[in-house]
Amino acid sequence: MTAIASAFTSAGFVIGAYGRQLDKDKKIFIEFSQKIFNFRHRHVNVVYAWCGETRVINQSNEVIFDLYTITDAALSAAFQVAGRQFFPSIQQICTGIYEGIIKNPIVRQITNADSSPESRARMLLNGYFGGQPFMAEFHVRETDRITVQAENCSMPLSSPTRYLFARSHATQQPRNGRILTKAG
Repeated sequence: MTAIASAFTSAGFVIGAYGRQLDKDKKIFIEFSQKIFNFRHRHVNVVYAWCGETRVINQSNEVIFDLYTITDAALSAAFQVAGRQFFPSIQQICTGIYEGIIKNPIVRQITNADSSPESRARMLLNGYFGGQPFMAEFHVRETDRITVQAENCSMPLSSPTRYLFARSHATQQPRNGRILTKAG
């Protein structure tokens, strides 16, 4: 399970993630995989890291979806569509990730009312939007349908802010800003 730690100080962000990756049988697949990615677009400079089930592979070892690939496309589209508006950009990221997941017909048919409402995967997004530091947390859940939500969005961040989460829990000190929720 990936653990992600983030700290924001007056000098900027520091972010780290555990590099182990497991295969579909929960056996070690890679000991040092890349978990942190950067993205830049005009007035936006961010890093993001996922934890949890970031890839779904079928019985033939074909990738049904990969959240890292989906996220890059979602970020690009969101910042083009929403322009310089922060919260509409966050909503567009949720929409882009959701659409990237369900574009596969097999995934679109998932309905399982007995599955746990806890996150299947979580993403931490840290960076600067129009020069202002921000933090946002995204969850991919599957109950009776797949949802993508942004639950802790803070902009601007005050210094210092520390944040640690893994797939099933998160702690943030201090918490500020607005909270936005978007279901897919």
